[in-house]
Amino acid sequence: QLGNGSVGVVFNDGTKIVLAPDYSVFDYYERRKLADGTRESEETFERHTLTEWPARLKKKVALLKYFRDYLEGHSVHPVPQSVRLAESVPPALVYVKKWLHTADGLVVRLSNKTVQVNFTDHTKVVLTSHTQTVSYIDTTRRMSTFLVEDTHRPEFRHPALEERLKKVKGILTRLAGKTVKS
Repeated sequence: QLGNGSVGVVFNDGTKIVLAPDYSVFDYYERRKLADGTRESEETFERHTLTEWPARLKKKVALLKYFRDYLEGHSVHPVPQSVRLAESVPPALVYVKKWLHTADGLVVRLSNKTVQVNFTDHTKVVLTSHTQTVSYIDTTRRMSTFLVEDTHRPEFRHPALEERLKKVKGILTRLAGKTVKS
């Protein structure tokens, strides 16, 4: 479940499904081979309503509804209905593109290029590329947001975030398989 109330599932076959915050529509994502027969593929999506979808998606829609119902009842911070209804449904919904468990926690990359790391101590770091910001959610669930460029300044003083940013840099460096310049 994302902060705007959308709910998604990444399936073992690599397909993804995400339900809009107002529960009106869902997007189904899958990779398809290009028509030219090359080994490359492109990610495509289809939009359907929760009342009408292709029969081939029956099990996946059932799982989506299950997770939606579960998350509604078990979220630590449920998204208020007013927020869900205020969100307009964009042309394509944001979804989990990739995720990975590490020794430090869970790394999630969203389709809008946002990266979130949920650490084992329940803190979170969110790197948002389009705003060039980093957000830190501490153990009391208080969020602080900074411009990425400010975190590189000598006068920047946020020891907990600095420690986690070093871990995030290490994780991303390992994932990229190369050295990242400071």
